[in-house]
Amino acid sequence: MEEDLEMIFDQFRYNFKTKTNDSSAHGWTVLKGYLLLETDRNYKNIDQKVNGSDADGQNIQQFMSESPW
Repeated sequence: MEEDLEMIFDQFRYNFKTKTNDSSAHGWTVLKGYLLLETDRNYKNIDQKVNGSDADGQNIQQFMSESPW
């Protein structure tokens, strides 16, 4: 099922790229985190669920608030 979701996401991955930056990995993290977590969906919890307990959510926060898309 995750492979199917990733194939669908790949069709939209280009929307998260600029000439100088590719933030599509953060987009994938947010999408996957929203689907994996049933409650307490905040940037830190999403980041930790997808990327491990050392993740702090700062990159996700910046991606969501400052990306040009």
